[in-house]
Amino acid sequence: MKKILVLMLAALLPMLSMGQSSLGKTDDLGRIAIAAIVPDEAEIPAGAQKMLQNRLMQVATLNGLGAVEGSQFAMVPMVSIISQDVTPTAPPQIALKVEISLYIVDALSQTIFSQTSIEAKGVGNTEDRAYTQAINNLNPRHGQFRGFVEKGKEKVVEYYNSQCDVIISSAKALAGQKKYEEALAMLSNVPDVSRECFDKCMAISMDIYQEYANHKCNEYLSAAKAAWAGKELGKVEENLGKITPDMACHPEAEQLVAQITKAVEAEGGNAWSFKMKRYDDSVDLEKMKIQAAKEVAQSWAYWGAASHFDWSWMYPNAKKKVVAQRQAEKTTTSTSKPSSEVTTSTAPVDVNQLGILKATVSKYYGSFKGNYHRITDGEFAGNGTIRDGDKCVWWDDPKDVYFILDLGEVKQINGFHISNHNTDVYILECSVDGVNFSKMATIDKTWGRVGGYSNYRMETFSTVPSHKGYEPRINFSPVKARYVKIYATECKYCSLSEVQLLGY
Repeated sequence: MKKILVLMLAALLPMLSMGQSSLGKTDDLGRIAIAAIVPDEAEIPAGAQKMLQNRLMQVATLNGLGAVEGSQFAMVPMVSIISQDVTPTAPPQIALKVEISLYIVDALSQTIFSQTSIEAKGVGNTEDRAYTQAINNLNPRHGQFRGFVEKGKEKVVEYYNSQCDVIISSAKALAGQKKYEEALAMLSNVPDVSRECFDKCMAISMDIYQEYANHKCNEYLSAAKAAWAGKELGKVEENLGKITPDMACHPEAEQLVAQITKAVEAEGGNAWSFKMKRYDDSVDLEKMKIQAAKEVAQSWAYWGAASHFDWSWMYPNAKKKVVAQRQAEKTTTSTSKPSSEVTTSTAPVDVNQLGILKATVSKYYGSFKGNYHRITDGEFAGNGTIRDGDKCVWWDDPKDVYFILDLGEVKQINGFHISNHNTDVYILECSVDGVNFSKMATIDKTWGRVGGYSNYRMETFSTVPSHKGYEPRINFSPVKARYVKIYATECKYCSLSEVQLLGY
């Protein structure tokens, strides 16, 4: 079994070629991968964006970096026009001289690791064409890019050396939410030059992949049973064919095969020759490993999509972006802890408005201590303070304890700050009508930066990048809602001090 898992992980995590608590030689750092991104905020003419992105990828690959989408580390540009002239020709042309600055950054922590600048010239019958030619004239083999990339590589390795425990904790939390592909993608980014962290992540990856495989097994088996109920043998074979010997439900699948075979023969039909996979079925296992690798590689493209990063810190003078918003939709009626997801509407909103929204606790349930009005009084418990202080509401058993905040009318929620005890897991849900709730965000127990005695772990988390409590792992998108519900799913020392909603 362990041998099979090792083989599967070798193919499953093709990007796991990167991690060690000490820096390797510069040549060893070549396996690190970053994303080449041209954000909209860079305000590059549309005709030149793709060309510039290709140039960034060439700079990366020619200097030993892998160019991939699935990374929080990115190479981004900033282009400034130095001069613009009209040529004395017939017809006249526009001549541009530009400065192209390249940056290697951590897009999540909003940190610049390395930067360099180079000039380029272009001529065209329009400004955009001159601009595009200047980009085309950028030589990715220029010698100054080597030092620029080397410095960026070293900073990336330093990050993995110092953040290994956080990465592992985050991956485990994602797996606990059944976000297996996302968890595996996070672990797969660790470079093998950080050997100690790489080895830890590989071991955790094996466990998470087994959870993923077992989860998929149950899906395939359920689909096979449903197909058999409809007498669709083709679909039965299709789903059972995806179940491999390392999956937990393989024995049950074999029993289903025996049951179907017996039933087919009893009905006088042709003999059913389908057989479950065996350990020596190396060809099919190899296909399965390749497919699993593709699924994992594609699953967390989120990190590579420029639209999901906040680039205002890099381009403070860029026009503010207007994006599609989410709206709390009516789903299954719930009386305790529903988990229906929020959907996307097409109405544009200004997500940059972050005014404090006045809310009151309109409903609560369960056994807790402290005045529930404290949750919306605007006073935050200090980081590292006791959970049963005079600014908190606390409880010990998460069962059926929840609070519902009312904004008075439907508002645009663009973010929030929350002060809670950082050893527990909290869920925020939103609703338009106060009856049908959809998931808005999760605050995980592994994200806390405040340590100390178990009762003294109050901490403020925020979705706002400029806030000192900013937590980039909060998976939140703007939403229209009137009500917000909060409760804990895991509770050692549950406590809330404040939930402050932001928007307009």
